[in-house]
Amino acid sequence: MTGRPSYDGGKNGYVDVAVSEEQPLPPRRPRPKKMSLIQRWTPTALLLSYFVFSIAFYTVLDDYSRKVFWFLYLAIAFLVAGTTCLEAYDGLAPLREARNAVAKAENDGWKFKTPDEELPILNLIFDMGEQDVAQAFREIIHLLRGVTYPAHKMVINLLQQGNDHASVDYIGNDTSNMARIVSVPAHAAASISARTAYCLALDAPGAATSLTAIFSGDERPHPHAIRRAAERLIQDKKVDIVQGRTVLIPQKGFLSTFASLQQDMFSALLMPGRSVTWSLSYPSNTNVYWRTDALHGAATASGLVSSTGNDLGFTALARKARTSHDLKVISYLSPQPGFVAFWHANTRMAREYAMATTRYTTLAFKGLFQRHKGENQPDPSTKWSLKTRFAILWTLPVMRLVSHAILQYFCMAWAILFIDTPSSTADFARTIYYPYPISEWLLVGGCICILATVGMLYKARSEFVPLWTFPITLVLYPLLVVFRFGDLLCLLPYLGEGGLSIVRRHHHQQQQQQQPQHQQQQHQQRQHSAS
Repeated sequence: MTGRPSYDGGKNGYVDVAVSEEQPLPPRRPRPKKMSLIQRWTPTALLLSYFVFSIAFYTVLDDYSRKVFWFLYLAIAFLVAGTTCLEAYDGLAPLREARNAVAKAENDGWKFKTPDEELPILNLIFDMGEQDVAQAFREIIHLLRGVTYPAHKMVINLLQQGNDHASVDYIGNDTSNMARIVSVPAHAAASISARTAYCLALDAPGAATSLTAIFSGDERPHPHAIRRAAERLIQDKKVDIVQGRTVLIPQKGFLSTFASLQQDMFSALLMPGRSVTWSLSYPSNTNVYWRTDALHGAATASGLVSSTGNDLGFTALARKARTSHDLKVISYLSPQPGFVAFWHANTRMAREYAMATTRYTTLAFKGLFQRHKGENQPDPSTKWSLKTRFAILWTLPVMRLVSHAILQYFCMAWAILFIDTPSSTADFARTIYYPYPISEWLLVGGCICILATVGMLYKARSEFVPLWTFPITLVLYPLLVVFRFGDLLCLLPYLGEGGLSIVRRHHHQQQQQQQPQHQQQQHQQRQHSAS
């Protein structure tokens, strides 16, 4: 049976209440869906109305105005294609080093430098959301039986949401892992930062852990990934965070393969390449290994946000935590099948970066101006260069504005085809080129950058993506660009939701503060009546 941990001063404040894996977990009360149908489809409706309005706008413009917008958007598209190609090229070097290191370790028989007895206790946090905790726990325990990290030095935390009250239930199993289910209350479940801060605030057993890893509920680490990330943090004291690579295992259908390629492009090329190109490294929300003190500081500082916007990563960046992208640290994720799940995953990612833009753009100007004499001077080793500050502006506000320009470019192309539908190849070429030579150079240069980017993407692809999908991906790559953008539109329907969440949390905190006062008043009234 499950049970609540009881206080005991001899065991760090808690006693483990073991349970059998075969016995059922505590029943969960039915709860309403966190996001209604209207909230889920509002970004899509806004995006469609945006396309319709933009196409109609360019159809009523005169020819000279369309030419001005055409060259402006075409130049921006060429700039984005060239920058993406450069970041992807720089991302090939870390990928090559990771593959060579894996091949060498395989030839050496997977021998690790750090002895088992010198490894620290590792805290594994799985953010389950509203998934089936019982099934996920069995999968995680089955997976951790084959990892190269000592089982008695791993603490498993399954964070679940939706229960009316907070609880910590310890689970017994046939391994030496410490496992528990943490029911996060509603006021602490708004974002991954708040849930992580709530989990780390518990006294046991996480207080004894020096390293903490965060995964999504359906994400599973590679058997060697945990040991590699822990040894990296042990051997390199300057690194606070190790960001791994997440691989999507495609299901049946090309759309699932397309989603896997999109994840490979982001996780294996652009993020490591951005750290090389711009000297800007920040972690994501999953498959990331932290020093527990760094994670506690970042989660506590960003725990009051109303919705997830990659707050852990950018808060760690603001706190000058050093992040290293290690592509040997791999985790696997199985995406939901179907176009609807693929679309919602892209809108969720766009929303996170849009929310991050509204919160963390000011980091580019943090500590930029000279301090007065007598004030504490920043550590030169953690001082940001102008290139890093420009990278923050490029990653957050500039890319959000560029996304608007990319979408406008596609809308204008459709509007031109509607106004002056070409009847031959020559007419189509004249419509595209306008017929100025600079337009030809921008188009040819952009196409070369796109071809090179797709080629590097297939060089960095996972083993689950076959080579025969290369021509189809090359043709559909503009759709991938469109799916990546649209951040500003995805932000709008969640601003109201975020404001309501802040109001609800403030109201809940006031109730918690008023409850002891109300109980004290009742106690005084009972004493007065008794006297």
